[in-house]
This record gives sequence, structure tokens and C-alpha cells, in this order.
Amino acid sequence: SPQDYGFVIRKKDLYPEVPTYIVQVDSSISNLHDFALQNNSSYKMLKMLNPWLVDTKLTNKGKKIYEIELPVKN
Repeated sequence: SPQDYGFVIRKKDLYPEVPTYIVQVDSSISNLHDFALQNNSSYKMLKMLNPWLVDTKLTNKGKKIYEIELPVKN
């Protein structure tokens, strides 16, 4: 609540929202950088949209379904 502390943030001062889509993954990803490139994204954007990805790979021995958010390419 920035307004509670005297800050006024106008909509035009905010970063524009990045349109995204979700990819469901049920297997391991050995290299997230390559995964990002294969999905027309960058590693930086992948990590920014998915802060829960804390390593350079995704290990998924239990075949859990993960949802990875990626930016829409124009």
C-alpha cells in the first residue's frame, strides 16, 4: 500500500504487463537455458516469470506436472 506512506504511483509509471502463456511439463529439464531458447524466450525472462526455478535444471523424478510461464512472442 504505497499510498499509506505518501507515495503516488501513476499507471503510466509502471512497467507494462508482459503477455504470457503456460507450458505444462511432466518430465525433467536438463538445461533451462536451452528450454527457454526452444520456447522463443531468454533464460532471464524464464527466471523472472518463474522465480520458483532456483537451479539451472528441473529435476522431476516423480513425474509431477509443473506449470512454467513463458512470454508470448510477437
